[in-house]
Amino acid sequence: MFPRITFSRVLAAPLWMRRVLAILLRSRQYTRPGWHWLARYPVLLIQTGVLLLIAWGVFLADFDGFHIIWHENVWQGTVAGIALALLLAFFWFTTYLLDRARNERNSRMFKFRPRRIRWRPYVYWWLATLGLFLIPAVTKNQMFFGEPWESDDGAGARVYFPVGVLGFAIVFSAALYKTSGRDRPKLVRRLGWGSFLVLAAAYLALSTFHVFAISGFCPFYSTAVNCLLCLGFATAVYGAILWFAARWRWADRLIYPTLIVLAIACVPGVNENEHRLPCMTITDDEGACRTYYDRPTNLFLVGSEPSASDREWKRDRHRAEDTIRHPLETDLISTSEMLTNWQERITRLDGFFPKQNQPAVVVTVSGGASTSALFSACMLFNLEEAYPGIGERIVLISGASGGMLGTAYYAAQCLPGGIISQLREKQLAYVRGVANRETYVNEVAQLREKFLAGFKRDFLTPLIQKWIFKDIPYNFFQSHTDNDRGRALEAAWSRSFKGAPDAKTGSWFEDRSPFDIPVASFRQWERKALIPSLVFSPMIVEDGRQLLISNLDLDALVEAEAKPEPYPALAAVEFFKLFPKAKEFRLGTAVRLNASFPFLSPAATLPTNPPRRVVDAGYYDNYGANVALKWIEANETDLRRVTDGKGVILLQLFTYGYETNVDLWTSVAEDDQYREHEGFIRAKGGLHSATTPLEGLFSSWRANMVYRVEDRIGYIEKWLNRFDPSPVWWRPIQPFFVRVRIPGPDDPPMNWYLRSDVIDDIENHYGDALKTMAILKSSTSTPDERVTALNNPKAQKAFPGLKNTVVAREDVEHPKTAKLNDVYKSRPIFNESTDLLLMKLPPANGPIGKEK
Repeated sequence: MFPRITFSRVLAAPLWMRRVLAILLRSRQYTRPGWHWLARYPVLLIQTGVLLLIAWGVFLADFDGFHIIWHENVWQGTVAGIALALLLAFFWFTTYLLDRARNERNSRMFKFRPRRIRWRPYVYWWLATLGLFLIPAVTKNQMFFGEPWESDDGAGARVYFPVGVLGFAIVFSAALYKTSGRDRPKLVRRLGWGSFLVLAAAYLALSTFHVFAISGFCPFYSTAVNCLLCLGFATAVYGAILWFAARWRWADRLIYPTLIVLAIACVPGVNENEHRLPCMTITDDEGACRTYYDRPTNLFLVGSEPSASDREWKRDRHRAEDTIRHPLETDLISTSEMLTNWQERITRLDGFFPKQNQPAVVVTVSGGASTSALFSACMLFNLEEAYPGIGERIVLISGASGGMLGTAYYAAQCLPGGIISQLREKQLAYVRGVANRETYVNEVAQLREKFLAGFKRDFLTPLIQKWIFKDIPYNFFQSHTDNDRGRALEAAWSRSFKGAPDAKTGSWFEDRSPFDIPVASFRQWERKALIPSLVFSPMIVEDGRQLLISNLDLDALVEAEAKPEPYPALAAVEFFKLFPKAKEFRLGTAVRLNASFPFLSPAATLPTNPPRRVVDAGYYDNYGANVALKWIEANETDLRRVTDGKGVILLQLFTYGYETNVDLWTSVAEDDQYREHEGFIRAKGGLHSATTPLEGLFSSWRANMVYRVEDRIGYIEKWLNRFDPSPVWWRPIQPFFVRVRIPGPDDPPMNWYLRSDVIDDIENHYGDALKTMAILKSSTSTPDERVTALNNPKAQKAFPGLKNTVVAREDVEHPKTAKLNDVYKSRPIFNESTDLLLMKLPPANGPIGKEK
């Protein structure tokens, strides 16, 4: 008579409870896609998480990954936003297809009606994910940990990427809701499969293009778009595997083995093939053309079986190795001959120093991709401009990574017809009264812009394109190649840097790149001391020795200083003694070997038996000082002879300012973090404890290079200055050996792509400061020139004592006023070694401080 009262009916009776249950059931449909990413498709979650950390500036910020996505260029920033929105849409479409396939398989297996999989929740999750990527556009500086918005970043960097994301989201969502039905989302499936076909076709087309076009690349695809396209193709493969497994149960067993194989194939360095060097061709005695890889240099010079005794066998080995160290057909330059020619050139009557012996300058540069390349080239040009004739004093340049890119281009432009040669000609013409000051200043500014233009190009995109579309997919189909990302980097340099001479006639061609010229062709100009001698020193992986690539005979640098009897330790090996007939080995390849930091650049294999791999010079010495100091010590007698005892200046260019802070206990970051704390602060635990071994390893690696060089400089400084007289108050001492350190900006990003604000910081870091110092130190500069120099806003960055002040004429009436003394004391970017440099160099007379 009465209905049965149950507990469930009592709970479900109120209307509000029914609504709550309906909301819970409905919310389950909208939370299901997110839970499936976490439980079923973790690869999609990991990919999105990594991209989100890059977009927030937490991951890869030191390599400027943040600004690669938030690009300052309107085209690249907008296209990056569109590509990211399309990629995330493809992620969620893949999730939708996999859920439908899994639902259909379960309905067939368990004989029940398939559950309706709605497409709207996936769209909402897609829009929510896009919103997370746009958070940095509306945040203040440093809202997120490591979020690298700079105070001088323009509004465009915050706008272009969000415009691309929001534009694609609005257009795609509007089209989706306009044309798709409630239960039959045709457009979703069509757009999803269409995006899959577009991704696959674009990847295959670009892959085919990079196979046949060794030096070509597509400038329309930025680094961000290339990486996103690669992730999209990888997701398509991943989704196809899971889709087959979701539809057929037997395919479940193949999921993890297939994914493991694909992961191993795509991990950098795991499935890499042999990367060979281009232009290693030689012509044998019979006139046949072959490469060194066809008949590699044999390092097993005697039989594998010992002879009568171990001692005799070792003696035979060293005798055989001596044939490599001293080959008969080599044409390397004697250091003594080069220095003698350098003395004759620098004291010529029509030069900067007629009949005046000058101190020799040895330059070392640190590594750091395009950052160090631009800084090295910019500093050398600034020194040429501020101190006329200093470039002709440079006899040797050594260094690591990108720093040698800048110095190699500088050396090539020292030849007649080059930009540096034109600068010197204009300086001499100005001194002789041929040109007036206004004309001279304008012409120098034009030469400066032309000289530095190539370093502002994007070298990262060609490298990434070749890596993604050629190196990764074709590892399965070839055992060796010279068409790799290292070759792409060389081609990018050849496109960006123009102006080189003909090796035979010496005629200058503006459309030819110096990086396409063989290293051996520079031998004739280095012998005459027309250009500084370059020493590249990449490291050999198998034995940790340096590979010295130079036109000089550096046999004195091969042996270690400690020479146990009867055989000394061999610390290096010379490239042109291993391969004396490699006459086509190009300058660009030598620079690339010096800057090959895996995995971004491949480790090239030398044609030797057994094979030897070569990596970045920064693995052994990131500052190039080891080679320079050994060369100075080995040639002390010749240096004293050609300089008439005036000595040697070791000019060290450090790209990063913190590299010179070796006299401080704490870093700038630690000062900012712990300055306000008092008492003991507990050391960090957790993840920091787990990373202690790796942090210690990398710290010791860097510290060994820094402090080993400092110890060696101290030893050589005492040794070379042993003949200097004792200092007395009335006689200034000019030591024979002087070390000058010029640090760069505090912490610029390390990348083969530089954004505009980083370029401005590097260009203006020392240029105006050096010219200002030269004007202030010059006895021929006028008070008006000193006032103009000190009131320059760019130059005032180098002198904190001048900030927000206006220098008057009476403050600088003569070079020793109280105001100028205060200026000298307030220059933190110049240290006492800069005064030694100025003491070694004569006062600027002509282009600086002389009115015509």
